Amino acid sequence: MRAFFPRFLVALLTALLCQNTAAQYPSRPIRLLVPIPPGGGPDIVARLIAPKLGDALGQPVVVENRVGGNGNLAGELVAKSPSDGYTLLLGMDSLMVINPHLYAKMPFDPQKDLAPVASLVSNGFFMAVNPSVPARTFPEFIEYARRANPPLQYASGGNGSQHHLTMERLKARAGIDMIHVPYKGGAPATTATVAGEVAVMMSGTSTAPQIKAGRLRALAFTGPQRSRVLPEVPTIAEFYPDF
Repeated sequence: MRAFFPRFLVALLTALLCQNTAAQYPSRPIRLLVPIPPGGGPDIVARLIAPKLGDALGQPVVVENRVGGNGNLAGELVAKSPSDGYTLLLGMDSLMVINPHLYAKMPFDPQKDLAPVASLVSNGFFMAVNPSVPARTFPEFIEYARRANPPLQYASGGNGSQHHLTMERLKARAGIDMIHVPYKGGAPATTATVAGEVAVMMSGTSTAPQIKAGRLRALAFTGPQRSRVLPEVPTIAEFYPDF
């Protein structure tokens, strides 16, 4: 099983604009809702594309962070907004694909109530530890985690997030036990790991500056190939080919 690769989607509201409305669109600023706090990967992507999208459309694109429910809050706001193209969503795998299988009752149907427009980014995770963790390599960490008593704690961007499920997959594959500590987004989870509140996390490539500065230590990467950002970091698949 491959590790989850977050693919951030921009999703419009369900109904397409009718022809006479489309001819006048857009005539006012557009909202782009992001379901995570500022500083995380999707937020960075949104703030990179918003100015260019605004230039192309001739109207400002305003980024709004709406956090909650592993993305469900932002998704519901977009799904229930008027179908006029002025409210967009920068979605994630967890919202579009995972949540419908995780929550017994969703406030909206991502497949029916949102229309995907473009796939923007494909990204992997670094397994990154706080520098106080004595393990210097991925195999050393697995042995360290296996012997830890009490079990090590790991951070994630929330229950059901890609960070969470990827680490749970690693736990099962490596036969180790760790305690999950969910945060409200990848950025708070990264802050907690840097501060030493937890030992380890699956962090997006947006944490490369912290890794290069020595505030985190990357031990492995979840992609099928090594990351171009930190090519010296091995993939987990080099140790577990089926991961």
